[in-house]
Amino acid sequence: MKKKFIGSLLLLILLISSVTTANAAPMKDAEWENRKAYIEENIIALGSQDFETVENWLFLNGFQDVEVAQNKDGLIQPLSTNANVSITSFDAYYDTRSSRYLIKGWWIWKGTSYLDVSAGAVDGVMLAMYNSNFAPVSGYEYTSSNPTGIAVYDQNGTHYPNVGGLEDVSGSGLVWTFQDYYDWNNYVGFKGQVWAWLDKKPTDSTVYLKLDYRHTYSSATFNSGTISWSSGTKAPSISLSFSVAPQAWTATNIYKILSWPNN
Repeated sequence: MKKKFIGSLLLLILLISSVTTANAAPMKDAEWENRKAYIEENIIALGSQDFETVENWLFLNGFQDVEVAQNKDGLIQPLSTNANVSITSFDAYYDTRSSRYLIKGWWIWKGTSYLDVSAGAVDGVMLAMYNSNFAPVSGYEYTSSNPTGIAVYDQNGTHYPNVGGLEDVSGSGLVWTFQDYYDWNNYVGFKGQVWAWLDKKPTDSTVYLKLDYRHTYSSATFNSGTISWSSGTKAPSISLSFSVAPQAWTATNIYKILSWPNN
């Protein structure tokens, strides 16, 4: 009961903070680092609860959804059916105060009965934008200087700092890897979120956004994690390389099609 009260108090403090800045003037470039740090600190803290809490807080702090377009060409695919992980939140937002975009996704396991008894090789998460030719989008390419982040939690919502990091940057896609493991009875990696900031929107009028999650469950020495681009044939996917091929799922993934606003 005490833990629940503390969590509610934290949320109340954060919401009060958001109200005091609701009518702030558009920020200058010099304020960007403070703005970014403030947003990331809060989405990490609120991520211990659920994705809806994070999203509601973003809306209270000057963010708008990027419009979701109709799936006229059938390129949006459902979640893979053989996985034990759900992708419950996956979106792009426009920050009206910094004039930047935030792309983020969230995963969560469907239950603790599916979890590994011991830690396997690392897991991978990919967040990528692509166009109707399955190629990197036009007018935007990630670089190592792009602000990105990953936050990993256990099933109780405890955040584990410094678990995971950015592994690959390729075109308009990013790959993170992290080591899932048991911390006593707490499964580190039960849920988590990844995000990336864009300082401008792609020039393609329609952009496909994909989140790709790959889980391994036997030991192997990790070599690298990259994005596999197959332009013209299929959407990008995670490619994880190990000393020997560990047991693994095929990726859990979801696609979304966006019409970027004229901001």
